[in-house]
Formats: sequence, C-alpha cells, structure tokens
Amino acid sequence: MINVDRRNGGRSPAPHVMAIRLRTGAPLMVLITFPDRDTEQKALGFLLGRFSGRVLRSGEHLVPEAALEALADQNIPFTVRGKATYEQQLAAVRGAASAAVQ
Repeated sequence: MINVDRRNGGRSPAPHVMAIRLRTGAPLMVLITFPDRDTEQKALGFLLGRFSGRVLRSGEHLVPEAALEALADQNIPFTVRGKATYEQQLAAVRGAASAAVQ
C-alpha cells in the first residue's frame, strides 16, 4: 500500500523514499531537538499516544516523519537534525542495548 502525500498535489512520494518505506516496512525516522525544556515537555505530551519514538541520551528525539507535520500544526518549534541512522532506528525498536555476555 502506498500513502499519497496531499502536500504535493496527491502525487506519490519520490521513488527513493517509497523504496525505503517498502523495504523496511516502517516509516522514515528523523532526529529532532527542541529549543528549551518547556517546549520539549509540551511536545512530548502531544506526541505520546500519537506516534512512536525515542528520546536519546544526547537529548535528541527520534520520531517518525509524520510527527513533524503534526508538531508544526500544533505550533511547537523544533529543529530537524537529519535522518536517523540505521543503528539509531534499530535501537528505537529494540530498546536499550543489552549487557555484554561474559
């Protein structure tokens, strides 16, 4: 199933983006930050229950691409740091890294 992006006049997303979504079966994840702690709290309160995500130790937030539009609709300021790496996306799915087995 292909989701139609209404922002670009109903056309399908770029082929490379569509290929990534179809291959992984999951939405693209991006890293974002918030300008201050109060904004971060407001954003987390809004995002909880609506989108899956992860708060990294660096203070960055790993959220699905769709969350960006939702945050903008709520007038919550944020800065996009870039696409999440494969390792960061796996960490979000798996949870905390397990301890080494001795």
